[in-house]
Amino acid sequence: MFERYGWLPSCERSVSMRDEIQSGNSVQRTYKPEQIAEILGVSLRKAYNICETTNDFKVIRLGKRCIRVHKDSFDEWFNGEYGSLP
Repeated sequence: MFERYGWLPSCERSVSMRDEIQSGNSVQRTYKPEQIAEILGVSLRKAYNICETTNDFKVIRLGKRCIRVHKDSFDEWFNGEYGSLP
């Protein structure tokens, strides 16, 4: 079910993350709203608005103010596999 977004069970994830850390590769798994704004060519406020209202890609809230967007789900949406801008 979660393989669609590149998620792995915790036992497999810890092994693959450990391998990435040991090999010196750091993989970006999320975008910040600032990065979303730059990718889409919109204002930061519009990027936040999109993140707050969309169901087209996975948005992760960390506390009240911190937002992260799941990179793989956003990239799939951006490449035309999901909906359009609200």
